[in-house]
Amino acid sequence: MQKPVEPKKILCIHDLSGVGRCSLAVILPVLSVMGFQPVALPTVVLSTHTGGLGTPARLDGSAYGMAALEHYQELGLQFDCIYTGYLGGEAQVALAEKAFALWPAAYKVVDPVMGDNGKAYSTVTPALVERIRSLCRAADLILPNYTEAQLLLQQQPVARDLRQISAALKMITDLERIGDQAEDIAEIVISGQVNEGEELLRDMAASTIKMVTESVDAYVKHDTMLAEKVIAEDDIVDGWFDRVKHTLIRRMTADPGEGERAVDLLMIAKYFERIGDHAVNVAQWVIFSVTGTHKEG
Repeated sequence: MQKPVEPKKILCIHDLSGVGRCSLAVILPVLSVMGFQPVALPTVVLSTHTGGLGTPARLDGSAYGMAALEHYQELGLQFDCIYTGYLGGEAQVALAEKAFALWPAAYKVVDPVMGDNGKAYSTVTPALVERIRSLCRAADLILPNYTEAQLLLQQQPVARDLRQISAALKMITDLERIGDQAEDIAEIVISGQVNEGEELLRDMAASTIKMVTESVDAYVKHDTMLAEKVIAEDDIVDGWFDRVKHTLIRRMTADPGEGERAVDLLMIAKYFERIGDHAVNVAQWVIFSVTGTHKEG
């Protein structure tokens, strides 16, 4: 006879409200119906939920919770997931921190219950926000609402991380465009029309390559001064483009037979100018990732 598969265990660290369809009163039956084995660890027992029903009677579960975690450890229980919800004080955050430490392999889900509709709950203090922010860093998945996301991002460490991710995603697009334009240049060179025109574009190419290299270095080093230097260097590349363009116009005027090769050279120069523009974009996102200010070109 085949041994029945044991359901996955989820440790649910949340409040229990007597009146109000929320928290553990809802979580436990839903997870059970889904085929999981929920293990309840009440952070606090409330007579009602906190949404407009007066001041509820309150029984803190911190001491019980610590004892329960130790008992589960003694029993050798293994949790596949640890889910945290309402943590009404720093002692209750400590429950979640201890659970994360005791079962490091468990998938960690944090619902940072701290407020709604643009307002923090009355029990939320700056110290509590910082503790929950730290808990979020240890999580595999966080589930804040808009108000809670604002609370989490008000302090620099998380805000800076978010800016860096956002900036990196923007920079990837610009670097991809640089790659596309480098490919376009290579295709023109392969066509064999510009083998004698390298000298004309050499300085412009060197300036453009320098901009791209420095913009990436600025991101790696979080160097806003280097990023500003890249932005300033765009004028140099633009100047080279104007000189190349006027030189090619004179050549075509003097020798119409140079027309096809001159057009190819002009296209390469234009691609270099665009690559420089993308390097400027990267530099601007570097500045944003460090300072939070996006400098337009």
